[in-house]
Amino acid sequence: MCHCCKSAPEDAAHALWECGAAQDVWAGSLTVFQKFPTNQFDFMQLFEALANRLSTTKLELFLVQVWIIWNQRNVVVHGGQMKDSRWLTNRAAKLLEEYKKAQANMVITNVTPSRNYWQPPPQDVYKLNFDAAIFSDLN
Repeated sequence: MCHCCKSAPEDAAHALWECGAAQDVWAGSLTVFQKFPTNQFDFMQLFEALANRLSTTKLELFLVQVWIIWNQRNVVVHGGQMKDSRWLTNRAAKLLEEYKKAQANMVITNVTPSRNYWQPPPQDVYKLNFDAAIFSDLN
């Protein structure tokens, strides 16, 4: 049974799209999410339908909001309080914005290939690799 609405069996489509708690988040989001049909058979069908219709930017926001909803459900399942849906919607947009800024500011450096080559060890020098584990219950 769904931990948030307690009125329907919990599956991915219900938890992330159909549940009233999820619908509150979607209601505060982009109009395209609000007007999308809610009678999808499973979450993958919903995702595929959205992926075929949305721009990359809108699909990214959708995925972050899905993560926000899932994370919020976990908070509730583990005894926490449900946050306001507007806060969750704004948080998703902010997380996506922060991620995009971090990606834009990422410095990519060229790696110079190393000129070190493997050489055998000197004569009469040996290398020994080992690993150990102790299982106290197995003596």
